Amino acid sequence: MKTNKTLINNTKLNFKPAFPGLKSVDMFASQYPIEPFLVFTEYLMDKPVFGPHPHAGVSVITYMLPDSKDGFINRDSLGNHEVINPGAALITQAGRGIQHDEFPQNTGIETHGFQIWINHADKNRLVEPKLMLAHANEIPEVKNADYKVRVVHGTFGNATSPLKMVTDVNLLHVFLEANKSIVLPSKEMAFVYTINGTGKVSDYEITEKSMISF
Repeated sequence: MKTNKTLINNTKLNFKPAFPGLKSVDMFASQYPIEPFLVFTEYLMDKPVFGPHPHAGVSVITYMLPDSKDGFINRDSLGNHEVINPGAALITQAGRGIQHDEFPQNTGIETHGFQIWINHADKNRLVEPKLMLAHANEIPEVKNADYKVRVVHGTFGNATSPLKMVTDVNLLHVFLEANKSIVLPSKEMAFVYTINGTGKVSDYEITEKSMISF
């Protein structure tokens, strides 16, 4: 993987117990230069943890990894009740305010995914709240002999996600073949988080559960 941006931080992280039924790798904009990403969390969860709670002024993305053993339930104050199956992504664009609850579809089966909070610009902070869901087969993929890229939000190559928040970000899930490389287009802010495997960014060795900030 090559980049013309300057790597400023390469941090090794690990899953840690957060609450009973939840382990997570947590990254926050207060720790890393990743805004408009405010919260970027990889999690393993096997039972309800948080209960109904409010959000406002942000968008919340739940991306269930394709390897998750089960899906997630999302229900909210707009009357939505959705199943987020493995490989799917759901965005709660909270705007002026929404209350929701998310939990594993079946208690006792470990789910694997990401919870991501995206900040809104001041002009968009009080937009109409809404829910956006892309099933696994609706998330576009770009494939060749070197990699597969799932375009969860934004654009990569000729593929554009059907999900579109008021905040413009690219969120890409990259599967890189052994001994291959990929060049990723970047906006002003860019970071890479490694779910598993090892590799290099420029001349820096990276391992699984690493946050690489540019």
